[in-house]
Amino acid sequence: MSNKSGAGRGGPYVTPASSVGGAVGHLGNEVDTYMEAKFTKENQAANGTRSKYTLMLADGLETPNDWTAAQRALNVRKAYAELSHLTSFQDSPLLRDATLWAGKRFDRDNTRLNQDWRIAQALIAEQSKNRYVPGDDYRYMTHNVRLANELTSNLEMQYELSWQAMDLNALGYDGRQAAKGDYWKLTFAPTFKAQTGDFFIRPELRLFATYMNWSSDLDNFSATDDFGQKGFKSGGEWQLGVQMETWF
Repeated sequence: MSNKSGAGRGGPYVTPASSVGGAVGHLGNEVDTYMEAKFTKENQAANGTRSKYTLMLADGLETPNDWTAAQRALNVRKAYAELSHLTSFQDSPLLRDATLWAGKRFDRDNTRLNQDWRIAQALIAEQSKNRYVPGDDYRYMTHNVRLANELTSNLEMQYELSWQAMDLNALGYDGRQAAKGDYWKLTFAPTFKAQTGDFFIRPELRLFATYMNWSSDLDNFSATDDFGQKGFKSGGEWQLGVQMETWF
């Protein structure tokens, strides 16, 4: 639910920078149904060194239909191997807790501030040239911070602030215009879960209120993207709704 005609637009890939992978925080409104399936194999060698291989498949759809076999967008989200507790490193105070890994992955840091508060944050930046056509130039930086305050064993308040600065010069590729400015989003979300105390415990059922705004220079970025749609303009927008997130 939105206070403008742009209802439903949101999610981590809402801004013009998403055209080159520039995501913002996803707490609150999302336009898709997103699912992940993770497979992990762990092993321990005779010398005590541990190894792990992880493969995660992800699928996202922007449809309310319950039968979507013809609309799948399956993707390999993670595929990496890691080594830890390496026997050769145990005599080194600097390296004994090191983990080596290679492959494709994404993670965020999660830190407990005190008994009732946690923080998770991410910083992402990119600069690329000649990406789609000769001479194009894409630059963006995103900072996302999520706080969680445990109120009871089943209820916590979650807060997320996302800020993204971008300078995009697509040179007309795919109908995209130049865009330079900032986007920010603030979300408040009372969250129910089986047990509070850990960022990764799921499922979570959330009520959310999101306020977002952006520079007017980002309007009309592309007629085929959110930033270019009639009624979805800078000046501030509230969105209210319910969100479910579960992992298994």
